[in-house]
Amino acid sequence: MASDKVAISDDDVQGLFNDSEAFRKLIEGVVQKIIEAEFEKHMGRRPYERGRGRPTHRNGYKTRTLFTRVGRLHLRVPQARDGSFSPSLYRKYQRTEKALFLTLVETYQKGVATRKIKEITEELCGDRISKSTVSRYFSELDGELELFRSRGLEREYPYLIVDVQIHLVRRSDNSVTSDSLLVAEGVSESGHREVLGVALGDSENEQTWRDFFLDLRQRGLDGVKLVVSDDH
Repeated sequence: MASDKVAISDDDVQGLFNDSEAFRKLIEGVVQKIIEAEFEKHMGRRPYERGRGRPTHRNGYKTRTLFTRVGRLHLRVPQARDGSFSPSLYRKYQRTEKALFLTLVETYQKGVATRKIKEITEELCGDRISKSTVSRYFSELDGELELFRSRGLEREYPYLIVDVQIHLVRRSDNSVTSDSLLVAEGVSESGHREVLGVALGDSENEQTWRDFFLDLRQRGLDGVKLVVSDDH
């Protein structure tokens, strides 16, 4: 079955999680798992398993930095003793980054979709990765996303920016519908900005907004002096 595709601009994606350290760490963890999955494919076995008839062995890790639109990712790249492994991700990340972000936004709301994660992993690695390998490496992603979604809001944000982004979604039957992405961004007295909440829902529905703001309050948002929003 064909997957739904979302039409969204690069600027929308870049602004969505701009200056969000929590999301940077989440992306860092996901990219690290993708590198590990590609290395396992390269070596033909799981990490720390002895290989039979393999011409090389694992040889620890090297630290490398990947520059992304959410900041620097500090990654541990596994090494093959003969130096034969070089992550494809470093060559392909920029053109695949938007798809990765969008998948995480959807997963944030609906739970991990192994098929979509598998497609992005293969796009970044340039090779087919087994579903079982993807499931194993990303089995904890649901929990990590839930921690991000439900994290406590300890910093005071006197200014709250609320936005609605309307995205066109092409369904598997080729019909096109629009989805609303609700985004709440907090601004501290010092000017620090952070995305506090994201939700998919009907932006014209009052209950959707009640639930959205209630979630922010329950997570600790307090001291808001000014709310800036569009016409939604």
